[in-house]
Amino acid sequence: STGAPIINSNTTSLTGASLTTTVNGVASTALDLTPAIKANETVTTLAQDLGTGTITYSNEAATAATAQVTSTNAGNILTVGTDGGSLLTPTAITNATTVSNTSAVNSLTTTVNGVAGTAVPIINTNETSLNAGNLTTTVNGVASAPLDLTPIITAATTNTLGLAGNTLTSTVNGVAATSDAVSGVSNASAVNTSTVTVNGITSTGAPIINSNTTSL
Repeated sequence: STGAPIINSNTTSLTGASLTTTVNGVASTALDLTPAIKANETVTTLAQDLGTGTITYSNEAATAATAQVTSTNAGNILTVGTDGGSLLTPTAITNATTVSNTSAVNSLTTTVNGVAGTAVPIINTNETSLNAGNLTTTVNGVASAPLDLTPIITAATTNTLGLAGNTLTSTVNGVAATSDAVSGVSNASAVNTSTVTVNGITSTGAPIINSNTTSL
């Protein structure tokens, strides 16, 4: 007879680690290849300590090598988070920040983390005003409450008058000034009335002859 093929079809399939062959439409029992893979595979591991953040890698020869995610150097403000990664919090930044101020005469200098800024004036403007007896100071545009100086002025003011001859002396807070008590005197008469004018002020007229009798 004419020859005919014994194997008409042969397919192989792999599902996961299970191998199946199908010959002429007849499938074989699945073969678990896991033991063979395990016996011949190259095994490496990578693990991390969530407490320290340290990553450990083991190669095919089981030789371990480590990598430090978060430095343990002094001054490092990074900490290890719950997932093993490096963690930076606002509190850590605040705690690690130093700020200081120094002043000299009218200059203010601020130093942050050891870096000093350019000195700036403390007082930019200083003005004093007096309204009646009230004193107001305005510094950098901020005005104080008015201070009533009246009690101080009254308590500290002295004023005396003295007359010696025709010299009148006024002394205010120890400073003396003088002037003539009488700077001008004039007399005038009209009929039987006489007037005297002193420093521009005229007296009331008085009779010149108060009585005149004749007897024989």
